[in-house]
Amino acid sequence: VRLWRSSSGEAVATLLGHSGDVYDCCFSPDDQFVLSCSHDDSLRVWSVAERLCVRRLARSAGTFRCCWSGDGSRIVTADWDR
Repeated sequence: VRLWRSSSGEAVATLLGHSGDVYDCCFSPDDQFVLSCSHDDSLRVWSVAERLCVRRLARSAGTFRCCWSGDGSRIVTADWDR
């Protein structure tokens, strides 16, 4: 997962941890975290400030989309399995 500066197009950080293709990622509503899901069967929460994975969540195989709720209190995923 890479973080980019939108004004310049410069890559500012690479968040390392997934061992498979990353299918989806998004910012939390407060922009403090990034949520990502990967082919490696992991859903991860990254701290933008620390550039580290702060939580790895259990998920069903086949998750290909993820996002935060509007208030940041929940996460939703879409899976291939149903």
